[in-house]
Amino acid sequence: MFQHRQASFMFAFVIALLSAFQVAAQNERALTIERIMSAPFPHELSAAPSNNRVAWVHSAQGVRNIWTASAPDYRGRQLTNYTKEDGQEIAGLVWTPDAATILFVRGGGANRQGDNPNPANDPAGAEQSVWRISVSGGEPVRVGAGNDPIVSPRGNLVVFTQRGQVFSAPLDGKSEPAPLFRVRGGATSLRFSPDSSKIAFVSDRGDHSFVGVYDINEKSLRYIDPGVDSDSEPAWSPDGTQLAFLRVPASSQLNIFRAVRSARPWSIQVANLATNESRTVWRAKEGRGSAFWPVNAEKQVLWAADDRIIFPYEGDGWLHLYSVPARGGSAMLLTPGEFEVEYVSLSPDRRQIIFNSNQGDIDRRHLWRVGVAENRPVAITRGEGIEWSPAMMSDGRTLVYLRSGARRPAQAVIQIESNEARELAPGTVPADYPERALIEPQ
Repeated sequence: MFQHRQASFMFAFVIALLSAFQVAAQNERALTIERIMSAPFPHELSAAPSNNRVAWVHSAQGVRNIWTASAPDYRGRQLTNYTKEDGQEIAGLVWTPDAATILFVRGGGANRQGDNPNPANDPAGAEQSVWRISVSGGEPVRVGAGNDPIVSPRGNLVVFTQRGQVFSAPLDGKSEPAPLFRVRGGATSLRFSPDSSKIAFVSDRGDHSFVGVYDINEKSLRYIDPGVDSDSEPAWSPDGTQLAFLRVPASSQLNIFRAVRSARPWSIQVANLATNESRTVWRAKEGRGSAFWPVNAEKQVLWAADDRIIFPYEGDGWLHLYSVPARGGSAMLLTPGEFEVEYVSLSPDRRQIIFNSNQGDIDRRHLWRVGVAENRPVAITRGEGIEWSPAMMSDGRTLVYLRSGARRPAQAVIQIESNEARELAPGTVPADYPERALIEPQ
């Protein structure tokens, strides 16, 4: 009797094993590029300045839409409802101060002939334009043709660029966009002052650039310590009386199609708006690191707490973060070690930097945090995955970022303090995505 049961069990086991092999073989045969490419891809992750909200762009099957999630459940939901695979980008997500509205840019930039990308050959043509949408729902509202929108800290004014010139419009849409001021060259890197009364910007003139300030109330325009160098990356002090910026010395060398290992050393300048003069608070050394190289961040120069200026520098051959007092002095290396810093963001209280790097794991990227006047980064994530694009939520304890693995496609995730991270939009990966058929590189 026992032998009969044993034989029956073995027979059933063999049948089950053969069935499993058959299913696996079928799945293996069904592994296609289409199934692998079916996974959505998140990007443009943006944390709101208040109310613990986050938004990102969700690209699925070539269709781009904005998704958002809010406290307390942080359950992702689709906000826009674009349905066509028309090749039109969505980027530049900007929150209003009350986190009630998101501004974004739809469409790609024009080429030298002034033509915008139109890969779907839409007979109506294509444009790059600024839009806004309420987080509570509804259809997107077109603000006007342009890109690079910013919102005033008071939350009443939208400013953006249109073919290199600066336009403004009321956030409530009660009037059409109008030119705010005109500059030579092209205006970029718009930055509102903390009290909303001024706008810092960069006037790009090809072989050189100026940092300018436009006073909205006085309708006046001035340039900060202008010269023949390339000034960029303006950063306001919290009281709005000073501006830090990056200065790259003028050069007659053409560096096309070749690596640039050294150059005339670049510097960090701090300008006093009362005198319109700037002073050098730090300068790169000759040789290694003297040619500026950026990190992956919206702003390369950050004005942090306790009046410390944060910036990237390759002084030891690795791309690291440094901080220097705004009054000048020695720069502190915040991220020592043989690794590269990649994505960088500043916490809401401006006291911590969140970044990713390959520290201790050359094949991956993990998240770290470090104080703006410290040099001992603390690991936030570990493991077999890759994490990037970190942003701290307005509560100062919740972190959002993008994460992927060898088998698991990229997802937007949330991590509250030291708790385990979870996906913001679970279920968006197609059920037939061949996750188990993929192999982890060795």
